[in-house]
Amino acid sequence: MALRPCKECGNEISTDAKICPHCGKRTGMSKSSGCLLIFALIILVLIILAKIADVGNEPSTSHQTPITQPSDDAALLLSRCGKPDADDSTAYDNPRPPIPTRWLEYRKAHVKALFIPSGATDAPPPYQWKSIGATDPRTRKPLSPEEAFKRLPCWRSK
Repeated sequence: MALRPCKECGNEISTDAKICPHCGKRTGMSKSSGCLLIFALIILVLIILAKIADVGNEPSTSHQTPITQPSDDAALLLSRCGKPDADDSTAYDNPRPPIPTRWLEYRKAHVKALFIPSGATDAPPPYQWKSIGATDPRTRKPLSPEEAFKRLPCWRSK
């Protein structure tokens, strides 16, 4: 049987002793619990190292953005030109008009894009919006597609 000194009183005790028979103090961990702790620490270190290695092997997503198609003409305009100065519709008006409309206004460009639902108008919103043209919000006159694209170049297909 192997002996070791007690950390409290210094008397020789068995390496398997949990309590010193001389002073009655706990002697610390037994061999088996010490081995379990060391084993657990080794496993933890291996898991951490494996995670670090996996992170280094993952493809970088910083330059990858999911390619999603805009759901309708209004979403396409928003994706190309950004947030408008005004975005309004009659889709949720009560009572809702027979043909709901939506408009996106870009004041600096003097363009108000107009949309109607592309499907059945008797269905409840949300709608898939289809472009029907543009007007000049100052004069309220229609703009030709060429003039609308000239004033708001981002609207044109890229």
